[in-house]
Amino acid sequence: LCPHARSAGLLDASLCSDIIAMLAVMSAMSLHLLSTVCSRQSAAATLGTGQAWCASQLQRPPLSAASATCVFCQDPDEVFLINKSAAELAKKATAAYMAAHPGELKFVAGAVGPTNKTLSVSPSVENPAMRGITYDEVVDAYYGQLQGLYAGGVDLFLVETIFDTLNAKAAVYALEKFFADMGVRIPVFISGTIVDNSGRTLSGQTNEAFWNSISHAKPMAVGLNCALGATDMKKYIANLSACADCFVFCYPNAGLPNAMGGYDQKGPEMAEEIRPFCEENLVNAIGGCCGSTPEHIAAVAGGRARAVLNSISDLLVGCNVF
Repeated sequence: LCPHARSAGLLDASLCSDIIAMLAVMSAMSLHLLSTVCSRQSAAATLGTGQAWCASQLQRPPLSAASATCVFCQDPDEVFLINKSAAELAKKATAAYMAAHPGELKFVAGAVGPTNKTLSVSPSVENPAMRGITYDEVVDAYYGQLQGLYAGGVDLFLVETIFDTLNAKAAVYALEKFFADMGVRIPVFISGTIVDNSGRTLSGQTNEAFWNSISHAKPMAVGLNCALGATDMKKYIANLSACADCFVFCYPNAGLPNAMGGYDQKGPEMAEEIRPFCEENLVNAIGGCCGSTPEHIAAVAGGRARAVLNSISDLLVGCNVF
């Protein structure tokens, strides 16, 4: 991460060197699990794909584990298996990278996603009071996911792509219960999602209200990801940076999707859009979400954003891009 002139200061040295990317190693499997019940055979096949992906990325500095929740899965054992295996694959890949690059440290984040259920919004326009799931059900789903990710060896948890803050509160509750039950505590990052230029989450909160709603969790870092490209996200990160009392990060999309759902923005363009985040000391870490590839991350890590950080080395100890 890149400590800057914000009052938060420096991260602990053990977590300051090349903190991992919030990149979904196994996002395809996560989506599959949310809509179907995975058999062990299909899970094993997907895990093999994930292992090949990890092996192909050893030259890419950051890696992290993705995950799946049991909102629709009928077998909690499958959820545990997928999350544990995803984390183990990412840990294996980071271990191989560190062995090939002595002196560099890499960490794995267990991504705790939003699920495709919302606790704050009715799924029926005819019945505003209706909810598709209960708070306790969401807590239980997250708890099972956390067990698998921790068993796989993750270094921190990332509650991310939060479009409904009540879901995030359920995740925080599950985290605190997990930490208490296990007698352990590892760092927690929390990342919200501003869905459009209204500046609000899907459940209607501004990013300042989002921070006020989850600040009791005392995360190591808070940020924003997804939905917006860097240019559109910048003003909301500026708001969050001004009100949060912890480290701030973001990982925007590679611009906005085209009519076919793809992303046309290339790495150098994304790096140039990210440069003001560094110039204005808004973030401690920055990366890429939808549409970003290893080429995008390489452009950010080695491009003008890095040059800006080097030019103000009196304020910045260093920057690690995820």
